[in-house]
Amino acid sequence: GVGVVSTVHIAQRVRDIAAALGDGWSAAVARHGELEPSASQSEREGWLNGPDDMQLRVSRDDWRVADRGRLFFHGCLPDGLSWPNGMSGIGRPISVADTRTADAIARDVQRRLINPFADVLDQARAQRGALDAQRAASYALTGQLAKTIGAYWEIPRADQWRGRHEHLRLGGWDEPVDVSFDITPDQGYPVQANGRIGREHVVEVAAF
Repeated sequence: GVGVVSTVHIAQRVRDIAAALGDGWSAAVARHGELEPSASQSEREGWLNGPDDMQLRVSRDDWRVADRGRLFFHGCLPDGLSWPNGMSGIGRPISVADTRTADAIARDVQRRLINPFADVLDQARAQRGALDAQRAASYALTGQLAKTIGAYWEIPRADQWRGRHEHLRLGGWDEPVDVSFDITPDQGYPVQANGRIGREHVVEVAAF
């Protein structure tokens, strides 16, 4: 049958559930708190902020008749993290009947979402740490190359790191040697160099 639609504002439901989850949990009306959501959005969703940067989106989705009368909980990764390989399925939302008590909902969410999601967060952080180490090694190489060929280069901001390629150039079109270097963060991928060498210097460069 059609689910019973709760008349309790979702903000209050989220506050009650946060209290039932216990120490370290709090409710919020927007993910980062810096902007207030629109009126229609605040009627449909709220956020649960937990220990160790865990964050859950709570929503009412009544677009489908079968979803009416249910609360949906979705685990959200902190900014800068991505889903570990093979674990994106844990990011699918779970739903519970909106008519259940906050304590019952909290127990269900703890078992079905929070416990497995904690492992996802640990692996996502480890994955990010490994990527950052690769990027740091790539930037060290780029800096050494820049110093050697006299090119200007500086380490990009951390928010620009993801998937970034570094490009350096030796010489130019009006010089005997013009080579561009493409350095990727992936330590298993070689540096790609593409260049143009004047005929009078090609043997000299090859020998070098």
